[in-house]
Amino acid sequence: MPALFGHSLGALVAAETARMLEGRGLEPRRVGVSGRPAPGVIGGGGALHPAMTDDHIMDRLTG
Repeated sequence: MPALFGHSLGALVAAETARMLEGRGLEPRRVGVSGRPAPGVIGGGGALHPAMTDDHIMDRLTG
C-alpha cells in the first residue's frame, strides 16, 4: 500500500482516506500531514504571530 501525504485541506483528505482504507483492511504504509491541526483537536488555528503585519513578516524573511 502506498504512503499518503496532504497539506492543509489535503491533510484532512489524507487522514480520512487512511481511516477509510484501514476500515477495509488496507493500511497505508505511512500517512504524513502538515498545515492543519490533528483531527481530534478542536479550535486552534489562527495566526502564529497575530500582532505581526505582513510587512513585518516580509522584513524578517528578507532581512
